[in-house]
Amino acid sequence: MSYIISIVRDKEITLREILDLIQKDKSLSYNENESLLIWKGYKDGEPIEFDFENGALSSLSTPDDETMEKMEEIAKYLSAKVKGEDEKSEKVTNKLFGIKIKMDPMLFVIIFIGSIGFVGLFTIWLIRFLKRYLN
Repeated sequence: MSYIISIVRDKEITLREILDLIQKDKSLSYNENESLLIWKGYKDGEPIEFDFENGALSSLSTPDDETMEKMEEIAKYLSAKVKGEDEKSEKVTNKLFGIKIKMDPMLFVIIFIGSIGFVGLFTIWLIRFLKRYLN
């Protein structure tokens, strides 16, 4: 079962904007007969297709991380957002020290800050422990 991800915004995305995007990004093309935006820059040259309908772009299957990164890049160019079927914003390519983290951005921030707090508490405990037993 696939989870469809879409690139949307309040104002509908126009065909003119899609064609302008294609002029700037040569890895993209457009199939007018089937209303598909085609990304040819995917690994092994396998094309990835996005349905262009009702002013939005949608994945035809559950996108992997590489496809999500491209969708985020397209959304940024179009001043749009990447959203899932449940209308929640999707952002799966957070990075921490160069490592990709796949989760909701707010959860990522909470966990990151929480881990810093834990390390801080552990450090305080360790200093007190060492002072007590090394003196």
